Amino acid sequence: DGYIETALAHYQGDVSRTVAALSDYDNDKSSLPVSLKVLDPKLPGRKKTGGSLLEQQEEEARNITKQRLVDMEKQQELEALALMKMNHQEQQQQQQHDDDDN
Repeated sequence: DGYIETALAHYQGDVSRTVAALSDYDNDKSSLPVSLKVLDPKLPGRKKTGGSLLEQQEEEARNITKQRLVDMEKQQELEALALMKMNHQEQQQQQQHDDDDN
């Protein structure tokens, strides 16, 4: 993976040129630049850091938004429960008042 990443970087991300160069290397050992010849073909890939800074910021913004939506939903549920409890208490008080009047 690291060898391919390095080759891609050498050919400035041009996949066609990279594939062609690596394919030609099997037939012509002198076709690759020295910087690629000296590398171990089993070189491990770089650890992914989550992309560019912009991608990281966008991911953080999405996570913050998701958490805020979850928090808002919980708050709405609590308010709905409190309202239901108040309505139930008012109904009980009204029923008690009606019973006292009779």
